[in-house]
Amino acid sequence: MYPFRTTIKMIGLVYNSQAPETVKMVAKLEKSVSLPKDYWKCAASELQEMNDVLPETSVIVVAGGDGTILRIVRVIAPHGIPMVGINMGRVGFMAELRVEEAVEMLPDYLEDGLRVEERMMLEATVVGPSESAPRLTLHALNDVVVGRGGVSGLLDIETTIDGVALTSYRADAVIVSTATGSTGYALSAG
Repeated sequence: MYPFRTTIKMIGLVYNSQAPETVKMVAKLEKSVSLPKDYWKCAASELQEMNDVLPETSVIVVAGGDGTILRIVRVIAPHGIPMVGINMGRVGFMAELRVEEAVEMLPDYLEDGLRVEERMMLEATVVGPSESAPRLTLHALNDVVVGRGGVSGLLDIETTIDGVALTSYRADAVIVSTATGSTGYALSAG
């Protein structure tokens, strides 16, 4: 962890549009918190369409649960944008602020600088059985699951790390998890 001290020029407010309380939280932040002149807001489902403003964004404030935060991270990680999560879900493992403290504490985060906690992410490339088969590259903060879906049978899975062969599996699925993902599973399992 290290302090993130920079002039905050533009803030993004992102919320889970499926949860009405997150929309209300963003409206409350807009009214109660002194936001920079340049800020934008959108639903988490629309974040992919914000590519024109992401490179200029200094920090993103996310109102939602851990699932919303995981979806947001996939989009903002390539841009290196830090985020502050407001837990509006059940577990709140990935969020920094609770709902009841968000309006009071968010200005301190924005004015005094953020404490950035970098987390390891996974990049997984799924390669089909032939050279002409399309490749699918995924980025994940929690985990990557490779399986057959609803079709029964086994997969032949070859794994590499940084291009170096690790091992092969014959299995119905494989889960590769980061430290964040395995801790999150342990917390949700109780």
